Amino acid sequence: MLVRIISAAVALPLFIAIIFFLPSIALTAACSLFMLVGAHELLSGTGAVKNKLAIGSAMVCAAGVPWWMHFGCIPEILLGAVFAEVLILFGIRMARGDFGFDRISMSLFGAFIMPVLFSLLVLLRAGEDWSRVVLLPFIVAWASDTGAYFAGSFFGKHKLCPSLSPKKTVEGAIGGLLLAAVGGVVYGLIVGKADLILLAVIGLLGSAVGQFGDLMFSCIKREYGIKDYGKLMPGHGGVLDRFDSSVVTIPLVWLILRIVSL
Repeated sequence: MLVRIISAAVALPLFIAIIFFLPSIALTAACSLFMLVGAHELLSGTGAVKNKLAIGSAMVCAAGVPWWMHFGCIPEILLGAVFAEVLILFGIRMARGDFGFDRISMSLFGAFIMPVLFSLLVLLRAGEDWSRVVLLPFIVAWASDTGAYFAGSFFGKHKLCPSLSPKKTVEGAIGGLLLAAVGGVVYGLIVGKADLILLAVIGLLGSAVGQFGDLMFSCIKREYGIKDYGKLMPGHGGVLDRFDSSVVTIPLVWLILRIVSL
């Protein structure tokens, strides 16, 4: 626990500086680096894909997605990249009999689906009201994690999903939901002039999908028999271990704010 706290204490100021005190391109570069590492963790770290060309091409695509969003989401560029990646992956399949469709699917998930979801953070940062909303997905995810940890530690009795995460409990999940709702409201009070009811709802929904995202990435780890995706952050594991829930809380917040405003 001490290592986790120290690691977070070092990383958090850097994270805040990138978002608030540096130009928006710095956040895009950080997302690009995260997705580059994340794609490597997902494909190579799990052992799911061993072909170097498949891993490399997926990493290039994953790193490019945040830049695609930064410079305007031109559909022809993304479609061209998807087209090229599909040709590369099926070309590898034709050349190597051991490169099955499961590896192709995992490669496409790491190259595009995961990076597109996470990199919506770039679009949040590009909005007119970005300073009030850009931290919201992380506030919700971290409050949910904290609430789930302490509620589960003190009150946890009923297993939530023992086949994927033996330590998670129903009581912990409820604690995560409640603290995320409170976290959303507190965040609204801090930023001011915000719809507190909406923020409480975002907290509840964000916690629900965030916990689902955590289990989603745990499912992958269980399938490939690994404890952590990587060792980039001492005490936390890899990029995907730390930001697994954010992969789904970011698009949720982005979608809600496309419909309603704070």
